[in-house]
Amino acid sequence: MFLRILSTPLRPHALTLLLVLALLVPSMAGATDHRPDLAVFARSIGGEGPPDWLVGMMRDGLGESGRFNVISAVSTGIPDDSALVDPADLVPIAADLGVDIYVAVGVRPVVERDLTRLVNDSIATYTETSVTVAAWFYSGGGTLMGTIEESSATTMPAGTAPSLDRLIESAGRAVAREALAGVFPVEIHFVAGSGPVFDLPAGSEVGLREGMALSVVASSTGFPETLQEYEMLRTHGVLQVTDVWNGGSRGRLLAGTMVQGGEVIAIEQSRPVVISLAWEGLPISVTPGADLTDPDDLETERMMHRIRLDVGTCKWGLNFGGSALFVVADHLSLLGLTFQGSHRMPVSTPGIALRASAGVDVSFLMQEVREPYLSSNGSAVSVGGLADAAVEFLPTDHLGFRVSLGGYIGTSVNSWNVTDQYGSPRDAEDNEVYFTGLERSPITFGAGLFYLMY
Repeated sequence: MFLRILSTPLRPHALTLLLVLALLVPSMAGATDHRPDLAVFARSIGGEGPPDWLVGMMRDGLGESGRFNVISAVSTGIPDDSALVDPADLVPIAADLGVDIYVAVGVRPVVERDLTRLVNDSIATYTETSVTVAAWFYSGGGTLMGTIEESSATTMPAGTAPSLDRLIESAGRAVAREALAGVFPVEIHFVAGSGPVFDLPAGSEVGLREGMALSVVASSTGFPETLQEYEMLRTHGVLQVTDVWNGGSRGRLLAGTMVQGGEVIAIEQSRPVVISLAWEGLPISVTPGADLTDPDDLETERMMHRIRLDVGTCKWGLNFGGSALFVVADHLSLLGLTFQGSHRMPVSTPGIALRASAGVDVSFLMQEVREPYLSSNGSAVSVGGLADAAVEFLPTDHLGFRVSLGGYIGTSVNSWNVTDQYGSPRDAEDNEVYFTGLERSPITFGAGLFYLMY
């Protein structure tokens, strides 16, 4: 059984919502608590209302962010089954309660579809069950400002009933996360200091947390008239929050430029992702097969050149990601998968950084066979642990360069699986393959490009 989350993007009302929130969300230090009042209520779809605990979970999730004053359920003045509530009816309610934002939550009908899969040489029937949680966001004046829908699905053997509450909970939590990141982003106005660490005039009271990424851009109150005012408009990039307390926080640039003394707007955004493409040199030692005569085939020390494609998070501190590795050499090919955690440390913000990584490597190797009666190539698997240190240079806002030096400890390959002319798998004989053994060097090195997406 597996579980997955499917997302539907925010609809075009988001611009209206952001303009409203700009007037509602506190952004300057020293201000009193002007958090917007928010009410969450149930909305039936197709005559069915959502479970009470889902509405409560949404209230708790939005309230724990610290960005809203969540109104209690008994004070909303809206019935639980509110499918027929006219948005115009929200106006007097908002005026009486002082509510700034209303969130209506509903669950769409369950969707099921049958699937067939091949399991152990037989066809099995499975049922995919999908549940969608929808949320509508209204201003206190009854204007629809945006909608979000998130789906959760699971696939189980036919006749097995899934846990609908679990699916609803997963989709509901996804709606709450998307609402905080995409619909109700934190917005802060401040004057840039000297750096490389910048003080922000807001903290946990507006929902900031360590590790959060903020998109920063220069703010101007009018048309620039001097070169200095033009210079102030150069501020742009991504700032990562590194320390948070009630009433303030600090951040460090991940990418971009911050001009000292310039007015800045910082808005919460999704976490940046880095994609890198690199070359790596991988020394190996091989044991030649029996009865080889070509001098090139008798060489025992070789260099494998492999291409490495990495995808992972990018921030100061702890990151996670994975990579795929590809090698094509004489008589040999390799596909590797790695899963790594890394710690990224600033040297010169944001242009130079050190990254220390460690993880697991699984490599699938294949070599050509020498005998035509064999019906498959030779195959083997090696597993090991790896660690590397890299220096990352980011001379532009997005495109950078990295060099790395790594180490590896893992299994060597001493046998190769082949399939004979009768279709039976077995270990290859020494005279059937070019290499009977392969061992990786504990040292690797590489260089490549990376692209920071934000």
